[in-house]
Amino acid sequence: MTNAQNATNPTVIFGENNPLSDALSSLKANRIVIVSAFASKTEDLIRTILRNENNLTLIIGTINHFTDPDFIKECVDIASYYKQRFDFYVDFRGNDSIHWKLYLVGPSKVFIGSANFTRTGLSMQRDTAISIKDNNLYTTYNQLVIDLRQKDGVVNCRNPKFQKKLADYERNHRKVSAQNLEIISSHNSGAPYQPPQFADWIKEEHVQVLPIFIWGAEVNEEERDTFDHKVKPLISTDAVELIGIYEGDKEDQKYFNGNIVLTVKYNGGYASFNKIDISLFTENRWWLCNFSFTTFQIPFMLTPEIKRAIKLNVSKWISTNKTYLTTNDLRQIAAELKKD
Repeated sequence: MTNAQNATNPTVIFGENNPLSDALSSLKANRIVIVSAFASKTEDLIRTILRNENNLTLIIGTINHFTDPDFIKECVDIASYYKQRFDFYVDFRGNDSIHWKLYLVGPSKVFIGSANFTRTGLSMQRDTAISIKDNNLYTTYNQLVIDLRQKDGVVNCRNPKFQKKLADYERNHRKVSAQNLEIISSHNSGAPYQPPQFADWIKEEHVQVLPIFIWGAEVNEEERDTFDHKVKPLISTDAVELIGIYEGDKEDQKYFNGNIVLTVKYNGGYASFNKIDISLFTENRWWLCNFSFTTFQIPFMLTPEIKRAIKLNVSKWISTNKTYLTTNDLRQIAAELKKD
């Protein structure tokens, strides 16, 4: 039971005048614990917290593979720099992982509500939380965090098992995140769909992966003949078109049915979006196809500025065998657009 002498009345945090991010960034020389179901685009806040001489423990979950692997990797780098003051854990239990949104500030303050440790969540534009100063409440939650850190699947970034678990998580995250782009157009949806500008699109929390297919030459006669006589018969309709082909083993699937993919030639030309309706392995190759009757909504406008940024980066993407752009890749494009 809470001791009334140690408690204060809760303060509601909501709206742009009281963002939780401001509360956290203003703290100095405190012990801070953050446990969040999701995390995204808050690396700079972590650095601010640590530069302010705070000690930070951060535990993030992996429900629905939402948490961005690039965010996790950035946190690992930060932890390697702030070895004594930043303790970073990932709850790799997937849909069994934590769904908390808890912020503890020693020795007695608790922030709790609906705000995940994401840039949107901490802005409090659509979330809310309460702040309460209560010694017993703080102690109870702090013990729950200690217990959580001991659970199987909750792994510290310095644990030798961490990198293997992260690699497994990243593969699943790529597949799930690509599916978030699969927004099929409906002719009965009312007003025509207007693709957003890239700068607006990239602000969305779900924007973490963009599949990309970089092609070399046009499909040759042998490949076209193989497609027409050996690949098409395996598909249930003749109304199918070939997007591209890539070499690989059957276990080496890089694109999945339903993926919306940015396709671009090796020299940076012909940038466009395509929807992969069929990703099929046969004749020792992967065949990427779409149905000629399929319509879909493109993620964002491919303006001349965006196409120039793609052209500037395509050789680098080829050298690193990119099949999808990560958050950091997309941020690089955004930074280049700001320079123009």
